[in-house]
Amino acid sequence: MAINDLQDYKLDDLYEDMELTDEEFENKLATMGLLHESMTCQCGSLMKLVSGHHIRKEWRCDRRIHRQQAGPATLRRGFKVGIFFEGANLSCNNIFKLSYFWAQKQTVEYAEFETGISHRQVVHWYKKFRKVCSQYFRVNPVSQFF
Repeated sequence: MAINDLQDYKLDDLYEDMELTDEEFENKLATMGLLHESMTCQCGSLMKLVSGHHIRKEWRCDRRIHRQQAGPATLRRGFKVGIFFEGANLSCNNIFKLSYFWAQKQTVEYAEFETGISHRQVVHWYKKFRKVCSQYFRVNPVSQFF
């Protein structure tokens, strides 16, 4: 599934995707280009995706060169660094659900009811979705499409 396939994304598709495990769903987002499929270290090596502290995933480079430079620590980067989901306290699944409700012009209250996510979080994410769209249209004015 590519990002362009989201144009025809329906509620049934959302239900189907929510049956996936977190790892399966994250893999799907990676194939769509919404999450990193891989990460390259500053040393040029491919980093490994591992469970980090507090069960959070992180990219890690275990090359010997890093151990020599920084003691026993290895070079690490957050799993969601540099992407839309960076810094999110919600799971990718929940953010994706909220994006679906936002795109379908559902109210904040409806999204709260359907997801069980707090009012404050839903408002935050709806605002973030608007900001992304606003930034896109600043770079790609509508007049270019006509």
